[in-house]
Amino acid sequence: MVFGTIGEYSLPLSAAPVIVELAQTLALDKPALAHMKLSRTAASYKMVQGLGHTFSERTFQRIRSSPFSINLDESTSNSNKKVLSILVSYFNQELNHVVVEHLGSIEVLKGTAYHLETALVTFFKDHQIPFSNMVSMMLDSCNVMRGASLGWR
Repeated sequence: MVFGTIGEYSLPLSAAPVIVELAQTLALDKPALAHMKLSRTAASYKMVQGLGHTFSERTFQRIRSSPFSINLDESTSNSNKKVLSILVSYFNQELNHVVVEHLGSIEVLKGTAYHLETALVTFFKDHQIPFSNMVSMMLDSCNVMRGASLGWR
């Protein structure tokens, strides 16, 4: 519930201890919650390794068995690292509509078409995502489109 609240309302992870303290104060069963603690570091770890992993695996499982489209964008992070971000669109049968979810972000050595393609192929292989289910790929003006000479060759 704490992670759900943090994620749903885009709260900073530093709010986790405050939410736990509030829950302890409001709880009817105070002995059950009296020893509960959740630091910012623990909240970050559990959010990424727990919920993040669960949501990612759920998305991977869904697109392994249904058609999907991806949207790629290559950028440079604040720490000057090249990152390839992947969004996926697919029809979610449980919700009965098309959803867009973050599939992954991959650090790449260079932003060349070769390096971006290699990273994407490796990502798909690592997560057993079949390319045969991909119906389209959307790109902006990244190097995959422009080529080494800044134009179609």
